Amino acid sequence: MENNQKGIENGMHQQEPTQKAIESGLRFKRARENQQLSINAAAEMSDGVSSSYICRIEKGRIPSFPVFQKLANIYQVSVETLLGMDENWGSKEEMEKAANANFPSSDRKYTYQDYLGWSGRWELIKGVPYEVTAPDMLHQRMVSRICAALSSHIGAHMGNNGHEIFTALTVRLGDEDDYENTDTVVQPDISVVFDGHFDEKGLKGAPQLVVEVLSLPAAINDRTKKFELYQESGIQEYWIADPLNKTIEVYDFQGEGPMEVIFISKEGMLRSSYLPNFCIPIRLLLE
Repeated sequence: MENNQKGIENGMHQQEPTQKAIESGLRFKRARENQQLSINAAAEMSDGVSSSYICRIEKGRIPSFPVFQKLANIYQVSVETLLGMDENWGSKEEMEKAANANFPSSDRKYTYQDYLGWSGRWELIKGVPYEVTAPDMLHQRMVSRICAALSSHIGAHMGNNGHEIFTALTVRLGDEDDYENTDTVVQPDISVVFDGHFDEKGLKGAPQLVVEVLSLPAAINDRTKKFELYQESGIQEYWIADPLNKTIEVYDFQGEGPMEVIFISKEGMLRSSYLPNFCIPIRLLLE
């Protein structure tokens, strides 16, 4: 039951509701009240939709299409009614497309072409969507300091040799012959790119160096799914910065032998295998 509930709720769009979303929430509320159901009663009848989820829907959070169907059955109305559409508006397929147009669900795999139509910030890892939440001040401060250190070093020691530094750059990974239909799109906190292949939407292919600054709820992905993805996609070096525990881990993916791991606390010096002569006291980035 718990896993089913989490799977359903993973499809919820988390941005501030638009006027249309607010109107949708009112339709859900009216339909529930017309059946004289409390939110808790509706949740108990729904097989996996929690009362808190229903409450957020009624305040303007748009659910995935399967939840539309569940609640329509409970409230004894058509899906068209909850969508605010005339019964002759269109086919089920057209209604499902409209319901899921601006945000992904958890029950299917997606490609970059789907990703282009979503509202908000998302990452796509082997077809599975993950929402990117707004970073807190601690996260932003650390990103800013690391960017400054990288920029200073590259400018002073590597000159104008094609290296660029980006924050939250859209990066498409996968088959280099079909980046328009890849199933993997990420937005690393920091990307160091050498002579990259860009278009107006971002980078096609792997950066040379990637930094992720840990913050909930993305920390698990940064250490697992994205770690494996970066290692297999051609990224040469991966830093995991933890502002709470005051550490930075440097993973060297360049070598042919065992992967080199450099774990640095606030007392040590941050070094890079990819960036020649890069060396900076870690405390300057963490304090």
